[in-house]
Amino acid sequence: MRAVFWLLLVMEGAVWVSAAPALTLHYRKLATRELTEQAATTNSLQGLPRAGIAAIHALVAAPKLKPDGSAEVAEAKTLALPLAQWTTLDATTRSLLITLRAEGERSVTLRIGCKRPVQTKFNNGPMPSDLGPPGWLAGQIGNIADPVPFHVKLRAGDNFLSLTFTEAAPFYFELDPLGRDLREQINARLTADFPPTGEARYYKLETIAEPSGIALEVGGMAFQTDGSLMVCTRRGEIWRYINAALQAECAKPGLNRAAMLSGKAPAASAAFGDRWELFATGLHEPLGLLAGKPGEVFVVQRSELTRIADTDGDGKADLFETLDQNCGVSASQHAYIFGPVRDQAGNLWGAISGIGISGPGKYFGWSFKVTPKGEFIPVSSGLRSPNGLCMTPDGDLFITDNQGEWVGTSPLHHVSPGAFHGHPASLKWDANFKGNAGSAADLGKIRKLPAIQFPYGTMGQSLAEPVIDTTGGKFGPFAGQMFVADESKCLVVRVALEKVDGEWQGACLPFRSGFQGGNNRAAFAPDGSLYVGQTDRGWGSTGGKSFGLQRLAWSGEVPFEIETMKLTADGFDVRFTRPVDRSAAATPANWSLSHYHYLYRQAYGSPQQDITPVKVAAASVSADGRTVRLKLPELRAGKIYELHHTNLRAADGTAPLHTSAYYTLNRVGK
Repeated sequence: MRAVFWLLLVMEGAVWVSAAPALTLHYRKLATRELTEQAATTNSLQGLPRAGIAAIHALVAAPKLKPDGSAEVAEAKTLALPLAQWTTLDATTRSLLITLRAEGERSVTLRIGCKRPVQTKFNNGPMPSDLGPPGWLAGQIGNIADPVPFHVKLRAGDNFLSLTFTEAAPFYFELDPLGRDLREQINARLTADFPPTGEARYYKLETIAEPSGIALEVGGMAFQTDGSLMVCTRRGEIWRYINAALQAECAKPGLNRAAMLSGKAPAASAAFGDRWELFATGLHEPLGLLAGKPGEVFVVQRSELTRIADTDGDGKADLFETLDQNCGVSASQHAYIFGPVRDQAGNLWGAISGIGISGPGKYFGWSFKVTPKGEFIPVSSGLRSPNGLCMTPDGDLFITDNQGEWVGTSPLHHVSPGAFHGHPASLKWDANFKGNAGSAADLGKIRKLPAIQFPYGTMGQSLAEPVIDTTGGKFGPFAGQMFVADESKCLVVRVALEKVDGEWQGACLPFRSGFQGGNNRAAFAPDGSLYVGQTDRGWGSTGGKSFGLQRLAWSGEVPFEIETMKLTADGFDVRFTRPVDRSAAATPANWSLSHYHYLYRQAYGSPQQDITPVKVAAASVSADGRTVRLKLPELRAGKIYELHHTNLRAADGTAPLHTSAYYTLNRVGK
């Protein structure tokens, strides 16, 4: 759990936050990270205009707000709300009015969480946020499992945060007086001064310097057979990236790859630097790139599927060949086309957004393939915003989608011919559908359930490209599993799939956080590292950087993690990357499970429904010490099973890196 060190002072009936001169960081390394963070927070606050919670009033109904956001509170109760922890409000409380008082204008961070929908107003206006238009993210609080940060500017004097609840539910509120800038400065210094012990210990994150003056808003990327990385941007460019190590390798005698080196090779390999070369320009927001033969790539633009090639060997594209234009063009900003990926038969696959319907375009919300002969074939419908395609080595196509209308939480779909994935806008182009496209009951009869549903907020918020680890162990102990980029939360999460009754389902698990921006595309390099391309223009992200490229590499040390979570006849087999402490793993009290579901409805998103604790009846450990069998009283189809473990270590005493997994149980098996 994240430690909270905010210094609260009670003065004249108000809770004040002691605050430092204009955004000046006062930092000195002490004995521990915790002591250093506490001292840096306290010292950096000295001298800033004080800001804090003056009062919290609980009301039985939504207040009538005055123009400045205040309200009449004579009949309201004054509430002593526990800060920075989840608490359930009194059943009679339908609204909170939180007064934030500042001695001068300044920025702070508010973290708000609620397990049910909540309406918010800040100074009688929409809550500002980095994601979407003002007020949009606040409207999603009830659908997001974790507290949501809001970076707000306080005016001098009183400021008013109004929260109105639809029903009694767990609520979370926290005030970070430093604001985002100083907090990020402190975190950066802490990371430099105290060696990472968590995710960074096992997976190191490296930032790649992009070309100067270029907005590298990554829309697609793939490695060519020569080891160079091709990157297309949302601004219509394709760049070729060649790192220093690859150039040094190519300079060795006998490799005959001098074409990758410009000019005379340096005398020492250390003299090489990373190189960026512009390959093509003039594309229309490409959101996917597939490497072909040397000097050849395939991209999808808003208008077409295109083959682009360098035919004369000068390193620049000179051939732009239209392969298909059946999708047409829409005037909507949301009319994205994603892909391509290629199957074993040479077909190129893509997917069209289902929320950008306008103009002459067609097949919105469909996946499609284009055959080597040029035939366009619509394959499955019901997609909303399918920002990621993955063709597995076995030829299965998976597509990520994003929460919104008809999509309670972000899913991973398995594509099969004729499948309907749930969003009805696409049915306009399905001559076989005869039902009511606005009826959840009619749609539910034909809907193919997602292989994975990712708990919203906890396991990402805007899913992007999934990739399969085909590195053969170069990326760690998860070979063959899927890794999914998330744009909003700047994460990469892990997926362990299995087939039950002929259909895919399985678990998603936390993997790596802390990326600099919105993770949009991912590609495994020949050396086994994972490159992640980023962009958040128009979408927003929590990372702070609007675009870029980062590389994630395994340290070689195996973390103690849940490797897989698989269904059994009466529970789950939880397999670890290393042998477990047998006594702790066989103790049912050390395992916590619950199940819930998301609503399938026309409204935007859904809170978790019917959260139900599940008691572990028995736990047993396999002979090799790596698998724990959990026996449950019953299994319920249509639920997400959330698993946590406590007091559990590896047999050698190693602490776990993560302690949770989330299994989408569509079928209980035979």
